[in-house]
Amino acid sequence: MKIKGKVGWVSVAVCLSFLGVFLFIFTLEPVAAAEEKVVKLGCNMALSGATAFWGSGYTNAIKLAAKQINASGGFSVKGERYKWDVVACDNKYNISEVVSCANKLIYEDKAKYMAILGGAPGIAIAPITNKEKVLQVMWAGGGKALTNPNNPLVFRHSPVDVVALWTGIYKWFMEKEKIKTVATINPDDESGYSVGEGCKEAANTNGLKTVATEYFPRATIDFYPILTRIISKNPDCIDLGYCGFRDVATIAKQLYELKYKGVVILYSVDLTKADTMIGREALEGRYSNLTLVEMITPEQKKYYKEYVAEYGEWNEQSLLGYDFPFTLTECIVEGQTFDPVKIAQIMQDKEIPYLYGKGRYGMEKTFGIKRQGLYPTPFAQFKNGKWHQVAFIEPVVPR
Repeated sequence: MKIKGKVGWVSVAVCLSFLGVFLFIFTLEPVAAAEEKVVKLGCNMALSGATAFWGSGYTNAIKLAAKQINASGGFSVKGERYKWDVVACDNKYNISEVVSCANKLIYEDKAKYMAILGGAPGIAIAPITNKEKVLQVMWAGGGKALTNPNNPLVFRHSPVDVVALWTGIYKWFMEKEKIKTVATINPDDESGYSVGEGCKEAANTNGLKTVATEYFPRATIDFYPILTRIISKNPDCIDLGYCGFRDVATIAKQLYELKYKGVVILYSVDLTKADTMIGREALEGRYSNLTLVEMITPEQKKYYKEYVAEYGEWNEQSLLGYDFPFTLTECIVEGQTFDPVKIAQIMQDKEIPYLYGKGRYGMEKTFGIKRQGLYPTPFAQFKNGKWHQVAFIEPVVPR
């Protein structure tokens, strides 16, 4: 399959980024006589329930990266050798469970670094992580409610900020599919609200009219009433924002049954399960944001083999978690410190070797602090019975 445009740049950038990271890892000077010490890295993720596709993917990627760092000899700080111990806690994407996991990881496991899934969970525990000086790295929405100067230890590692990414997405669809109106549907929590408002802003920026903005409880199974209301507004495009894959699958099938013919933007489709959970007929012509159809770069191909060998199956979301332990380790070694406050100051200026392409933390003008991850995002379309890569969309950072 030939992929034009950004892919060549992505390949070169990822090669250079990961070359630097792996040279860093493999040139660390081991301290042969030193006693091996362990540093805890907490994963506060949904490992079961509707968002487990994301949570398990990120957690597995972090564990694999930590295992590789440890196998290379770990890392040295002030003459002592350390290795990572990744401690996972299943929060089921339930706020009370999220808080319980945070308390366990901080007070029992003594983790000073925590990887977390979801804007609403991140907002719920930010007071705890700020108070205890715990570095909180997020795979989440949440907008300014999460990313602001009052949360200096909170990094939104992915996905890209809604306004920054969706401005590029909507511009692409206006040119490619000639859409003029859009409707959005999202979960009724902080993650969903941030996407709904962000999509409105991105649409306005492009002169695209938003005809409906709907929210639903995450336990929803019957989307017919919401979708019927949306379809009555005759949108050219229905955007599923940050819906979890289980919700995406249900909505996609119900839109097909309601005979909606417009553009549908799915979110983060699990390519290994989409055909059976959604069905080829319901997928035909649909697009999926944050979806890489096949591994392109040598680093992606290598990682795919390593992940499948380790876990026995593939999870594409893991691509967005793998780089984080390497970046965190590099910051610790560079600063020769485990202090999350000092590490945050180093991390905010680091180039990030995302497997999707070279990235960084930014958007200081929007949020008042550089804590939002920025990187090229892959887009795919299901056409003629199979997925095709159609674009890598760059974030459009507001000036």
